[in-house]
Amino acid sequence: MVFAAIFTHASHKPATAQETIVSDDRGSRSIDAIIIELDQFKADSVTDPVDAEAVDGKPVLGVSLEDSPLGVEVVRVIDGMAGDRAGLIEGDKIVEIDEAEIETPADAQSALINHPLGSPLKLVYIRNNREYEREIRFSGVDDAEGQIRQATTSRVARLEREVAMLRRQMVLMRDAIRILAAEHHHDVTE
Repeated sequence: MVFAAIFTHASHKPATAQETIVSDDRGSRSIDAIIIELDQFKADSVTDPVDAEAVDGKPVLGVSLEDSPLGVEVVRVIDGMAGDRAGLIEGDKIVEIDEAEIETPADAQSALINHPLGSPLKLVYIRNNREYEREIRFSGVDDAEGQIRQATTSRVARLEREVAMLRRQMVLMRDAIRILAAEHHHDVTE
């Protein structure tokens, strides 16, 4: 892979991260495009349906929601809860739950209350102008073994997210180093 930084035409000042062009075998892409692709890869890697435990016999996503022009925006995700296990992140816009349009946080709450345990809950959300669909199957935890399994699964999911984030940061750092090396090589040859 070959990376090259584009300079602004008059000042020879390095371009900003958004203006920086990354060249590879697929053509030129901005760093923002790479980040979006990584987010899409992460969202696509979540398998359906996601198993989650109900809280007091009721489905709970474990996210904080705010009104948004499109659906409701996720402003906080609680580790290990259903929304986290389904891959939701801050900034996602939930637009549908069980085929019911979601326009307010109350709509989301109502859809969750009416969802029967054991059957898959269909969750539709938007991230980076792309629509994603996930299924979450809620079940109750009745025994100590189930609670241990839930805690272990939650810990594994959290560790997997941390590894994915570290990989993302490593890719971005590697790309930045290559861009800086290309800039340095360009400056040395002038």
